[in-house]
Amino acid sequence: MRSINFIVALLIGLLVDGSATAQPKNILTLVVSPFPPFIIVNKETVSGFIPDLIREAALKSGIEHKFEIFPWKRAYQTVLEGPRMAHMALARTPQRENKFQWVHPLFKAEIVFITNHSPPLGMEKARAIQTVCVVGATPMLKFLKKNGFKNIYEVTKIRTCASLLKKDRVSAIFGGWFSTLHAFKEQGLTVKHLEKGPAILSLDIYLAVSKDVDQTTVKKLRSALRNSSKDGTYNKFLSLYDLGSLTAPQYQTSSPK
Repeated sequence: MRSINFIVALLIGLLVDGSATAQPKNILTLVVSPFPPFIIVNKETVSGFIPDLIREAALKSGIEHKFEIFPWKRAYQTVLEGPRMAHMALARTPQRENKFQWVHPLFKAEIVFITNHSPPLGMEKARAIQTVCVVGATPMLKFLKKNGFKNIYEVTKIRTCASLLKKDRVSAIFGGWFSTLHAFKEQGLTVKHLEKGPAILSLDIYLAVSKDVDQTTVKKLRSALRNSSKDGTYNKFLSLYDLGSLTAPQYQTSSPK
């Protein structure tokens, strides 16, 4: 009887130890929201310039990681709360500065007014048009409101802006050039007559992590991403996704004012 009890206790101990060791430790969760052409989500498959670049950096750094797909608002909140969460494409702004750790910039997004069959627009001319389409809950929307724009048509996705502009239901889009081009092409819409105005707003898009992530992980990822510009990895992925005119901004110790 004693031997049976001993065997049972041993088995329970093995099960407990096994379940504990089976739990993944120190995995960094890379939170993904669709952001084409930079982040492309197709069901459970994640690809694009940013996932490929960060995946490569994590592998070179020896950092265990996994992808989780969320809508943008939930992604933001998830990384804000942690633990060990990373937002793969977050604009670094003064309002967000102290909420995250900013690992490294991925590219500089230049925000412009985009028209169809119409001359390029700057700020003053854009104020006079009928409607400007912009994605909600973004720095672009905040910028327009801060600068007194009243002719705003707010949507949840850039592809909606593309469809509305093609149908002449809005006069212009305020957004990124590459994202808008992709939204047009994705819906089979011609981009032949699109015009972009001068850059109005410049945003550094970063890999950002939750405040609890240890400094060893942050420094490893930062070093790998910095080296990607030197060893050709950055340009390799730019070419792969036809984003050759993008440039990698330098890491800043604080956000632009």
